[in-house]
Amino acid sequence: MNKNSIKEAFQHVRYGEIDEIKSNVNKNNVNDFINEYNENLLQEAISSNSESIFDYLLNCGIDVNHQDKNGKTALHFSVAHGNYLFTKKLLDFKPTQIDLKDNYGNNAMWVATFNARGKYDFVELLKKYGADSNSKNNSHRSAIDFANQIGDNELIKILT
Repeated sequence: MNKNSIKEAFQHVRYGEIDEIKSNVNKNNVNDFINEYNENLLQEAISSNSESIFDYLLNCGIDVNHQDKNGKTALHFSVAHGNYLFTKKLLDFKPTQIDLKDNYGNNAMWVATFNARGKYDFVELLKKYGADSNSKNNSHRSAIDFANQIGDNELIKILT
């Protein structure tokens, strides 16, 4: 796989060019497309909000647990980008490891909690699927610790 092919594939994802993706990406090579940030095409599809490409890549067997240079997985991306549909699809996709940590020790629950700001749908979804709200990051802080710190009683109730 050469650098130009990889760059072009990421560009096709960014522009939502599903036909180009289908003609160049398949189950045999889907995990070969990694950019300079160590992101895979699924992470790019999430960032670009491309549902058809997201679904196609899942069907090709892309590594949903692949971690970029910051240790973030597709689940980290979907939560951080506020895409509930992608998050739900990833959680329903059995290979997804819900509590993988990024380089800072944050799992997806930490990301959801940090970004909640009075909107708890991602926190509730992750909790429903069994995400660990007690998981400590590299600063020895859990999602519950953060909720306590900011005094968000509703968030604390959901997390405990």
